[in-house]
Amino acid sequence: MRTAILSDIHGNDVAFEAVVQDMNHQNINNIIFLGDLVAKGPQPKEVFERMMALKPLVWLKGNTDAWLDDAMIDILPTTKKEILLLAYYDYMAHRLEGSEMDALIAQKKMSHLHIEHYDILCVHGSPLGMDDGMDPLEKPEKLERQLKYSEEGVVLFGHTHKQISHRYHVHRLINPGAVGVCNHKNDTRAAYAIMDTNTGFNVELRQVAYDLDLVYKIASERSFPNMEDYRNLLTVNEG
Repeated sequence: MRTAILSDIHGNDVAFEAVVQDMNHQNINNIIFLGDLVAKGPQPKEVFERMMALKPLVWLKGNTDAWLDDAMIDILPTTKKEILLLAYYDYMAHRLEGSEMDALIAQKKMSHLHIEHYDILCVHGSPLGMDDGMDPLEKPEKLERQLKYSEEGVVLFGHTHKQISHRYHVHRLINPGAVGVCNHKNDTRAAYAIMDTNTGFNVELRQVAYDLDLVYKIASERSFPNMEDYRNLLTVNEG
């Protein structure tokens, strides 16, 4: 079984399309999506429709998808960050149908599944929460706390936009990286992973180039808010 693992598309359908085209040449059997689909990008409806067409085995809610759980439109922003987030929310909410927003709200925050001989836990941030970032290469005491109650041998997670395949005690920890925003060390390519359980357990971390200028053009034509902030999301990730 060859399973594509995707996360953090963030309303960037140009990047999402490039990844899907790459997957079409990889003999993929299943797709797992770990959340953050529509927010902070100029193409929320397009990425939703593309994800629906793919019929993923797992489709999780990410922390930015969870903005739809509450009516942020009623929030009176008081900080620069809140003003940015409200503008992103307003753009997204006015471009999705009510049924599409309902579908996003209904997605799970966590999923347990069994593929071949492997028990797998899927989360967006960590087993402790959607916005709780995991980094197996840093702060082992934090990682120990995050995995304390997780018995699955494989843990799939996103949120940090940092591609990782790492063994930690009994766990294999896999972060596919981000499809739609900049990845670790300012890598602007769209990232995803392939988990191959046909013979043993193998993970391939893939990166796919896409047309950033086209994303900027679409964003500009649609009067996407926070353009300076959005350019940074697409090009800067020094962590």
